Amino acid sequence: MYKVFEVSPVDESTLEEALNRGLGEGFKLARVDYVMQAGVRRPTLAYVIMFRASSAVEGVEEEAEEGGAAAEGGAAAEGVEVSDPGAPRWP
Repeated sequence: MYKVFEVSPVDESTLEEALNRGLGEGFKLARVDYVMQAGVRRPTLAYVIMFRASSAVEGVEEEAEEGGAAAEGGAAAEGVEVSDPGAPRWP
C-alpha cells in the first residue's frame, strides 16, 4: 500500500510534518521527488512517497515462517511475492 503526500511550500517544517504523519500511520519512506521550476533554485513542490506492507502480504510472511504453503513453494495468495514482501513495488 502506498501513500503520497504533496508538500508545498517545500521547507524543513512542511517536509518534517509530512514524514511524521506518514511514519505515525505505520508507513515507511520510499522516496521524495522534487518539482523544480526553470530559473528557481528552490523546489516548488515535493511528493513524499511512503509504503507499508498490505495485510495480505503480512499473512504470507506469517505462513512462510510457520512452514505453510508459501514456504513449500505453493501459492499462498494470488499475485503476492513471498521473496521480499516489504520492498516497495513501483507500478
